[in-house]
Amino acid sequence: MKKVLLLALVCWLAYSVQAQVLPNDCQSAVQICSKQTYSSRMTGGPGVWDDELEGACVFPNIAFDPIEGPSYWLKWEIATAGDLYFTIRSIDTIRSDIDFVVFKIPDLEECEQKEAVRCMWSGTTVGNPPSANAPCEGPTGLRPEETDFNEAPGCQAGDNNFLAPLQCEAGDIYLLFITDFALSRPFFEVEFGGSATLGCDISTSLSSSPRVQSLNIYPNPLIKGPLQIELPNAEQGPAELNIYSLTGQLLAHDDVLLTDGRLSLDLLTADWPDVVFIRLQTAEALYSAKLLIR
Repeated sequence: MKKVLLLALVCWLAYSVQAQVLPNDCQSAVQICSKQTYSSRMTGGPGVWDDELEGACVFPNIAFDPIEGPSYWLKWEIATAGDLYFTIRSIDTIRSDIDFVVFKIPDLEECEQKEAVRCMWSGTTVGNPPSANAPCEGPTGLRPEETDFNEAPGCQAGDNNFLAPLQCEAGDIYLLFITDFALSRPFFEVEFGGSATLGCDISTSLSSSPRVQSLNIYPNPLIKGPLQIELPNAEQGPAELNIYSLTGQLLAHDDVLLTDGRLSLDLLTADWPDVVFIRLQTAEALYSAKLLIR
């Protein structure tokens, strides 16, 4: 009997490991549909397919074959045209060296026809004094004032860990590959900016809202008990509440009534992901906040 139970336990564990699909490959990339800041831990290694970067980044006069280490993949589709940029930063105290590649793809499920449009591999050059390596350490990403599309391994003259923003058209689809050359698997965040929008940024019914403001929510993280919401001003009356996952899935919707800019919510969060976004539309403004679930 004990052997049967042990065998059943082994089989259940094996199934659980297989069922847990990590975003370590293009095929399992997390699809996002909002420019809200995305955060996660870089778990696992290079995934099942460890050759997905082959031929992706070519640097003149540098022999470079990118090796996929601990990785994380995101993907998104552009809803309205404009520029798009982001900052990736480690929010751990452990040392990390985050690199990334942005691919443009013809379809959300496409992983073979990837066109690398931004390649960031800069980092520490062994033998350089700390002052020479400093521009290539810390946060990385795309930002408006930059014009280059690539930075090669090491810290070359002119490198600064940032590349030019994307100029996007509606319907464009992008893949973002993130890796940690230092192999520390940090907890990281991606903060987006720019005039381009993704599908869940602002729905059609909210597009005429004059401004977007932050909500004060507590407790955050939410462990148990009601969630308290406070607006920056004492608004009264009806409001529309929507709660979304990182991928844009609507988790909850309710028509609520504000009293002196306050609201108390009893949320059923048992099946929710660890991070959700709260959006509250009133007669005066659209409010937004990120809530951690524990």
